[in-house]
Amino acid sequence: MSRHSKHPRYTYTKGNIYYFSRSVPADLRCFYLKPRITQSLRTNSQSRATTASKVFASKLDDYWLGLRLKRLDVPAAHLLVVDPSTKLSSLPTIEEALETYGAKALLRWKHPSLGIVSPLDFIPLAENSGLIIPIGNWVIKTACRQIQEWQKNPKTSGLTVAINISPRQFFQTNFVNEVLEALEETGINSSLLKFEITEGLILDDVDSAIIKMKKLKRRGVEFSLDDFGTGYSSLAYLTRLPLSQLKIDQSFVSGIGHNARPSIIIKTIIAMSKNLGLEVVAEGVETKAQFDFPEPLGCELYQGYLFSKPMPALEFEDALA
Repeated sequence: MSRHSKHPRYTYTKGNIYYFSRSVPADLRCFYLKPRITQSLRTNSQSRATTASKVFASKLDDYWLGLRLKRLDVPAAHLLVVDPSTKLSSLPTIEEALETYGAKALLRWKHPSLGIVSPLDFIPLAENSGLIIPIGNWVIKTACRQIQEWQKNPKTSGLTVAINISPRQFFQTNFVNEVLEALEETGINSSLLKFEITEGLILDDVDSAIIKMKKLKRRGVEFSLDDFGTGYSSLAYLTRLPLSQLKIDQSFVSGIGHNARPSIIIKTIIAMSKNLGLEVVAEGVETKAQFDFPEPLGCELYQGYLFSKPMPALEFEDALA
């Protein structure tokens, strides 16, 4: 048996080059280099903005996504919505005085045969299959129930819960009604629920996004702009959006002490946020230096492994004791 017989997609290898067999689609039947080399080639090709390179890059991405979809099939993904092993973990949000302000809810899924599945695998699967919508609704309802439980305890009654919202879910026609129903069912203080959205989501349809956000804002729901500075930031839409918070992307935070540019960007984001009346969160804080730099500039909130890793809700509550 050939050493490649378990992988019929490949006929043979030579060095870093893999030659695809005819079982691979014709438009992908070409050599493939190691991932690091491929990414470099792809980046260079895209920078030349040639139509051919963009088509190839897209097809290659779809091809590898397809391989993941075979490993995590759609019927199995349905378990993500109903399986009791699906949990929301809590990543603490810390104030500058090192008091706990709230938590960011992170989805964790234990697949029945694959074990713990990375969100990098199951989120694209959910987006591709449309399951992101029921999953997203489940996350919203679960987050509201968590706030409801925390409101019963004086130690946790003021904690916020932040969740990421998928563009596909956000632009569903019934999205606002789904959120309002969850708020009504639980009777929570809606100002403790925070939706984190990205610049890419807003740019899909700015006017529609603003309408939805304002409807929920009137009900008390807060909005945070996630990964600020990594997309297509526009001061024009920042002044129109009903935001209460900006999050400094961890790519800038991780550069503190290594490069002057991230520090300059962080200073600018904090100063701008203050002028707009917005809270600032530094995410991905892993060292004391990454906490010490933005704090005197006026950054109020922090997330990162310097303070805690994500943990189940019960452990989160115990840590507050």
